[in-house]
Amino acid sequence: FTSNVSAILDPSYLYRLYSRRKLIQNPQESTLTQSEANKLFEDEPFDIAKHYAEKLKFIFFAAFYIPVLPLGSICLILSLIISYWGDKYILLRRSAWPPHIGKHLSNAMIRNLEYVPLIMALGNLAFQAALFPQIPFVDWISVCLGILNIVLPWSQILQRCCCSIGGSNDKISYRLAKGYFITVKTVAKKTTNVCDRITNW
Repeated sequence: FTSNVSAILDPSYLYRLYSRRKLIQNPQESTLTQSEANKLFEDEPFDIAKHYAEKLKFIFFAAFYIPVLPLGSICLILSLIISYWGDKYILLRRSAWPPHIGKHLSNAMIRNLEYVPLIMALGNLAFQAALFPQIPFVDWISVCLGILNIVLPWSQILQRCCCSIGGSNDKISYRLAKGYFITVKTVAKKTTNVCDRITNW
């Protein structure tokens, strides 16, 4: 979470705020061009990929050292909470309108979290080998399970199991489908209004 604190207390951004306030209070004395003024009042875009990478690095680092330092899990949770609120403040208050990136980056982030059990098992194995002359058999089993967690397509397996147990997954509840009804109805209404305006014009 130190990156969020350094971003909030960034001296260059604080100087930019000072320049903005000074320009707002005395606009007649300004010698800036329109492009320079726009650049002064426009914030930097929010680099969501960089923030995703930082959170993933924290999680991997903590997962490796949790077997020898269990309090690292508590520190990880606290740092993620602080980072969440810091990123939320920077995104909503001090960043430009972010570009639309879709769901692919979030899905890739979730897929990378599947490496956490393997990293934790490897950390446990490494510290067991460094501290004790013999490695327990359970540690090797945990490493194998971590590898299987990555190799096996669990999403497809669970989907087939749920379909075989619960039947077809094409049916959803009315409560979930209601949102789509409202969206389709709203779009149809807007389309009708646009067509009426074109006809009247």
